Amino acid sequence: MRITDVRTILLTGPCTNDPFLREARKLRSAAFIEIFTDVGTIGIGETYAGYFCPESVPSIVDFFKPILIAALGHFRNPQLAQRALAIAVGGAFDARLTIRIFNAMKDEPGVDRIPYEFARGHYDELVAKLPSGIGMDYAAILPSFALSGGCSDTAREEAKQFFTLRMKNVQGGPRALANTLEEIGLCAAQKPAAEKSIRDFLSKPA
Repeated sequence: MRITDVRTILLTGPCTNDPFLREARKLRSAAFIEIFTDVGTIGIGETYAGYFCPESVPSIVDFFKPILIAALGHFRNPQLAQRALAIAVGGAFDARLTIRIFNAMKDEPGVDRIPYEFARGHYDELVAKLPSGIGMDYAAILPSFALSGGCSDTAREEAKQFFTLRMKNVQGGPRALANTLEEIGLCAAQKPAAEKSIRDFLSKPA
């Protein structure tokens, strides 16, 4: 079970006449935290801050929420990873948080290629949901998913063919794609020498 969303509930009701608490409680009298999971279970909790200074809780929750949601990107089971990405693009989160899940997963062994494959299979859906930015649209990050496990001329050509036309209308897309293709090309060029060096090291007698 993984957390899929965290929200704050602010309530107003009868409150103590303690002058210290009246000073802190300007508008609200209590704050609760609602937690949603990928299996439908919903939990609710409270904090000391929610009692003494309710208005501060939403900012605290907003700070930690991206960290909790990004945890969906750390599954190493391929089926759970696919499920996590399906949840990510299902509209449960702000699209800017969705990218955090993809970025976390592309660095996880065993599932690092899944974000790239998912992005290719759901490209139009992803681009439609990702917001534009200043200098670079969020969609410009999609070619970088090809870097995970992509270290060959074949992988470079595959990424080039898929993204070249698609990145033309994405702000910052052509530059991001060029950087990705360069990194894949450099990796492919260095790979034979690196493999030989490893083989030579491992073949040395203990």
